[in-house]
Amino acid sequence: MQVNVSGLGWNLFRSSLGIKVTPLKIVLDEPAAVKKITGGTIPALISDQMNDVQLNYVLTDTLYLNIDLRTTKTFAVRVDSAGISLDNNHRIVTQVRYTPDSVTLEGPQSILRKMSDTLLIRIPRQDIDTEFNEDVAVTSPGNDLIKRMPPTVRVTFGVEEFVARTEVIPLKTDNFPEDGNAYIQVNDVRLEFMAAQSKAESLNLEDFSAVVDFKKMDNADSTIAPELTKYPGFIQDIRLDTTKVKVYFNEE
Repeated sequence: MQVNVSGLGWNLFRSSLGIKVTPLKIVLDEPAAVKKITGGTIPALISDQMNDVQLNYVLTDTLYLNIDLRTTKTFAVRVDSAGISLDNNHRIVTQVRYTPDSVTLEGPQSILRKMSDTLLIRIPRQDIDTEFNEDVAVTSPGNDLIKRMPPTVRVTFGVEEFVARTEVIPLKTDNFPEDGNAYIQVNDVRLEFMAAQSKAESLNLEDFSAVVDFKKMDNADSTIAPELTKYPGFIQDIRLDTTKVKVYFNEE
């Protein structure tokens, strides 16, 4: 707000530089309801506060205000696990845990009311390749205007490097006719997958089982899709190189 004043030289000089100048106070009965103060009403509000200089007139035509009620609200928090940046061939191998599961924000009512009931916590670190156990800042719209209680959330999760592996496993038959009238000529299937580096060397054939079930044969072309019925829980991106197995029948 700009005003024109007159007075003694030192007082004017000090006021123009802002040296030991007491801020002017304008008291509002309903701060959140007042959006502007016109220049014509300002002299009556401030003239009695200007002891060292004389107010001549107000240069500011209108003083616009944006005052909001200050309130508090509690939000649930959720970690943006899909947005976590991992190093090449590294994957999350545990649940993403965090504490606390809620935070309280204090700030402008209009901002808090527009926010979702759940705050998304984003992990700023890039290319994570080891276990993560850090405090992550809680952020929100209007970040500079909002007080967060607490300001951080403790996030933990395990990370491991994964390596490509291949296993050739025997193909078992199920529900085929006991008389041997139907049979297959494929004895095994190749299985490709990704395994955690720390456990990859401990894998063996007994950890896997693949089956073709005669009851699931496609009568149109006499084929069965092989199924992987047993495998370790720590492998991912599983792919069988055989999508269909042909069933042959003995001619009578």
